[in-house]
Amino acid sequence: MDIVLRATDDYFFTPYVYPQSWQRDDIWRQIISLSLIVNIGGYLLYIIPTTLDYLFIFDKSLMKHPQFMKDQVKLEIFYASKSIPLMGALTTIVFLFEVRGYSKLYDNWNDTPYGVFGMGLSILSFMFFNDMMIYWIHRFLHYRWFYKYIHKDHHKWKIPSPFASHAFHPIDGFLQSTPYHIYPFLFPLHKATYLLLFISCLQQPTLCSSSVSTCGPSRYTTATSACRRCCSRSSTAPRITSTTTSITTTTTVST
Repeated sequence: MDIVLRATDDYFFTPYVYPQSWQRDDIWRQIISLSLIVNIGGYLLYIIPTTLDYLFIFDKSLMKHPQFMKDQVKLEIFYASKSIPLMGALTTIVFLFEVRGYSKLYDNWNDTPYGVFGMGLSILSFMFFNDMMIYWIHRFLHYRWFYKYIHKDHHKWKIPSPFASHAFHPIDGFLQSTPYHIYPFLFPLHKATYLLLFISCLQQPTLCSSSVSTCGPSRYTTATSACRRCCSRSSTAPRITSTTTSITTTTTVST
């Protein structure tokens, strides 16, 4: 995130916002800057992809499904809009430790003894680590207390639209993103690579919200824990086929 922080400092915060006497490495300046970046970026990375997905990819016939709630899209947007600031606050704390040098992120691929090969290996290990950790975090959130007070909202949208991608409890959202944050504190990773991987990971829920209703081919093109848990979320929902009005119900058992 220090790549984004440096760029915004160079072209926006320093010339237009902060006084020249306020040093860039001051912790309070970094907190304010990161909070703005994370929250504004969070809203943009939510509303732009989901709107495009809704307009051009999402099968709107699903909105006629009996379990698609009245004004559901508005409710999803409202719920997500409430959750993003708290998720942003928690994320800002993690990014603060990152930009102050506590992570194992590096600038130059020559800084790793394995060079370009090491960068490629780190991408694969990042994907494996996140996929594994998110799966177990999601299982953990299905224990009774956590499910009732934190995770239940995640299952509220039986037939989700793309706008459901961030429409969950903020603690739930942050917990399921912690593997992305933990990895660079445990293993070396190139800063630009991490930024691209992090942004791509944020888009997975949006992709899954479109594919979840049918769990069709797109499920397998983005076959990560994020998509599999979305598909499991909708497995309890009745489904309407395109050739009949009959409803087929499948059930799952959750602990």
